[in-house]
Amino acid sequence: MKVLYYSKISYLVGIVSSIVLFGLAFWYLIQGYPFGEFMLPIAGLIVIWVTFGYESIFKVFSSPGKGIVKVSLLGYIVAFIFSVVAREVGHYLGIASTSNAVNDTFTSNNFFDIAKEFLLSGTQIIGEELIIIVPFIILMNLMIKIGMKEKTSIVLLVILTSILFGALHLSTYDWNFYQCFIVVGLTRIPFTIASIKQNSIWAGIISHIIFDWSIFIILVITSVFHLA
Repeated sequence: MKVLYYSKISYLVGIVSSIVLFGLAFWYLIQGYPFGEFMLPIAGLIVIWVTFGYESIFKVFSSPGKGIVKVSLLGYIVAFIFSVVAREVGHYLGIASTSNAVNDTFTSNNFFDIAKEFLLSGTQIIGEELIIIVPFIILMNLMIKIGMKEKTSIVLLVILTSILFGALHLSTYDWNFYQCFIVVGLTRIPFTIASIKQNSIWAGIISHIIFDWSIFIILVITSVFHLA
């Protein structure tokens, strides 16, 4: 993945394709249209293809190193801690949390809907990682090109993409700015760092899936015991 930081690319193609394709895919998803969960992954793959070339898809999804389990689990743990602490600070400040409508599926006691949502959420998570990591790589390439140090660029872009990730959740959480930019934004950071650390988007995907699915499992278990 990091080799793409130094690839020769057209920044116009990369930036425009990211805005247009990811924008359309995200719009399609939030409209609730059929197969919306597949649109972000498809858009991400196309943006990589037109910006870096077809073979670069395999560089973004390169096989992670031996530390993949450790890094992914650490990413999950740190994300969980950030999420809990940020929520508690928000509650202390009198800022209420907004629930995600998707969570209702996992308390419905409908096995088919629950199983389907688990699978579709995995696909959507891959898309969510792509909508962050692909622009991250493009902007890293640009910042290094203009002479910025790699470490400085990483710090700035981790912050920037976390803000972007929070903004993407505004409609999901009924425009709760604290929840989106602080809770969701902070939770995003370990996923990005995991991918950078392992030089593969798979690390962030795995951390993100564990994070989301652990919440879903808790919701299902809580619902089952409540119904019992």
